Amino acid sequence: MRSLLPSFHIYMIVYLDLFVEYFFKNHVILRKIFIRKRQTVHHIMYIACLLPFFGSYYVEPSVNPIFLN
Repeated sequence: MRSLLPSFHIYMIVYLDLFVEYFFKNHVILRKIFIRKRQTVHHIMYIACLLPFFGSYYVEPSVNPIFLN
C-alpha cells in the first residue's frame, strides 16, 4: 500500500495541475495572478509531488540511543 501511494500522488498532482491551469485561465481575477506567477504555481505543485517520496524513506528509530560515558 505504501509503495502505491507515491505513484497515485503523482497522478493526483498531474490532474490537479491541469485543473489549476484551466481554472486560472478562465477566471477573470485569478488570470492576472496566474499569468504573472505561472512558474511559481507549477513549481509549488511539483515540489508537493515530490514530498511523499521523502516521507516514504523516513524510518523512525525503533531503539532509544544509549549514551555511553
